[in-house]
Amino acid sequence: MKKMNRSLFLSLILITALVLLIPVTAQAASSISATKTPKNQTVKSGEPASFTITLTNTGDTNLTPVMVRDFNAAECSRNISGLAIGETTSYTCSHTGETASYTNIISAMSWSPLTGTYATWNASAHVTVIPAAPAIRVVKTPAEQTVESGRKASFDISVTNTGNTALSPVLVYDFNAPECSRNFTSIAPGGSRSYSCKHGDETASYYNVVNARGYNGATMVQWNASARVNVMFPIQLDAGPDQSTKESATL
Repeated sequence: MKKMNRSLFLSLILITALVLLIPVTAQAASSISATKTPKNQTVKSGEPASFTITLTNTGDTNLTPVMVRDFNAAECSRNISGLAIGETTSYTCSHTGETASYTNIISAMSWSPLTGTYATWNASAHVTVIPAAPAIRVVKTPAEQTVESGRKASFDISVTNTGNTALSPVLVYDFNAPECSRNFTSIAPGGSRSYSCKHGDETASYYNVVNARGYNGATMVQWNASARVNVMFPIQLDAGPDQSTKESATL
């Protein structure tokens, strides 16, 4: 009996040793990670938001295919043929015409043919949209000038986009001096356009008003500026039969 117990004990030890020597193969696992940067960005209303999306195969099996879905910004959705173990790929995309702040979420889904399983990952990024505040300003100089009757009055006009969004088009109307009217295709935020002009054959003093209008979509903004023109008329004074003098008067 003791002999049998000893033999059985030795057999168990031998079997245990053999089991421990058998290599254990770990089961493959599929895994993916996705990032969307920048995590926070601020854009003006109507401008695009730009992103960089990075995908990494973090598992130990090849992934094919890989699909990225972006429900807020469809321009950022992609289909990728596959990612090898440890492989990383990136791409950039833009979402145009931002009008309101939002949190953008992407979902990356991949398939592992080896394990027959899906691996997914979500990532988010926040976009803050600054509301559009179109504004314009026009300056006409000199503020006052005096010219002789029949001479030209000269002006310098400067139009500035003082808002935070592009203006297109920009129209300058000068009803007293149409030579000073202008049309500009667009002026960027903070940009300006300057020019000089003349109005000829002045015959009477007047206030000259210039009107600048800028458009941001259906929104129109405007600004008026004025300048005074004094017209001087020479007066012939008779000082006697043999001489005369000239003086001037402004009317």
